[in-house]
Amino acid sequence: MSGSAPVVAVKGTAAPSGPPPAALAGVSKRFAATQALQDVSLDLAAGEIHGLVGENGAGKSTIVKVFAGIHQPDSGTVVLDDKPTLIHGPAHARSLGIAVVHQEPRLFPDLTVAENTRRHDVRVVSRLPLDATMFR
Repeated sequence: MSGSAPVVAVKGTAAPSGPPPAALAGVSKRFAATQALQDVSLDLAAGEIHGLVGENGAGKSTIVKVFAGIHQPDSGTVVLDDKPTLIHGPAHARSLGIAVVHQEPRLFPDLTVAENTRRHDVRVVSRLPLDATMFR
């Protein structure tokens, strides 16, 4: 539950007018006395890139970690291609086409912000069959 603002990239197969390829439906997650997420619903449509913004402790990283299979929701559902899906871990998330790009300013320190967002070798970094044109 850090204050970083990660970005989620999802490879989906749904048509833009159909159901979103990835969604959270009523997801809640608690860590001991801290309610990190409460009844969160979020649709991620094909071709969209989302930035999550909020104060420290708002649940941004927890949302990403639920999609990435790092955390299981206490309640609610992760929906992929219109099907409720239990993501068993990061490797399983990657096999489902989910990639997470965490905020890490030291990743390519010699590049500008614009150059960092236009990496053409994302396929190699993430080991996912992503279309590099989405990063141009």
